[in-house]
Amino acid sequence: MSTILIADDNASIRRSVRACIDESSDGEVCGEAENGAEAVEKVRELHPDIVILDFRMPVLDGLRAANQIRSIAPDTKIILFTMYASKPMMNYAQMFGVDQVVSKGDGAEELLAAIQAASHI
Repeated sequence: MSTILIADDNASIRRSVRACIDESSDGEVCGEAENGAEAVEKVRELHPDIVILDFRMPVLDGLRAANQIRSIAPDTKIILFTMYASKPMMNYAQMFGVDQVVSKGDGAEELLAAIQAASHI
């Protein structure tokens, strides 16, 4: 079972993602963060297998957080969960260590598929 950290500045998004994971995945949410800096600290503390990051967050955005997470936890899989998902965004995000980009508009099925894929990489 993969451990998952959810980082999003919107508490209702965090609750929805947690509920989705709890109901439909083999993953276990080990923590939450409301900004990128907190996400980096939680990775140091909790050592999750997967981190789900929002792109736009206060203090430290998702890409900069991903870059720091990649340097301290190179084996952690990073999923950018954003309204700004596109092929160019995926290419750009990979330069910061992001493994997958999932659009918030695509719904739970796409996020769960990304979590499943990250669990088997």
